[in-house]
Amino acid sequence: MPASSPGDRVLRFGLCTANLTERWITRGAVVQKLNPKDWLALDLLLSKRGELVSYEEFKETLWPDVMVEVHPGMHTRVSAINRALGGSGYIENVKDEGYIFRASVPVDEIIVPFPSSAILETPLLQVPVPGSDLPARHADDGCKV
Repeated sequence: MPASSPGDRVLRFGLCTANLTERWITRGAVVQKLNPKDWLALDLLLSKRGELVSYEEFKETLWPDVMVEVHPGMHTRVSAINRALGGSGYIENVKDEGYIFRASVPVDEIIVPFPSSAILETPLLQVPVPGSDLPARHADDGCKV
């Protein structure tokens, strides 16, 4: 499985993991291939998951400067995405309107953390801990962040 780098946006749903930054997707331990247009379509669907993405939005994103009939083009894109994700069920076609990404399982969004060595050595602000009698911590008091 490809590795994620610090700062990458990664989504996990079902058996799939999608790295939106590096543009790779796995189903189980197998890397799935998507072409650039498929990635644009998947990224748009995932960014608006649970909401209708209209054919017009797909046209503006995938074919902004081309006169194209969107319906057949999107059918091809969605078929390729569904194959990569292991079948149907994730993407719903709303007749004559567009598509909705509907994962039947929760989607977890993860931002891959930067390693602690990449964090700048700057003191933290002293902020009281809400609901606690503990004093605020400061970076200079020996506490590792």
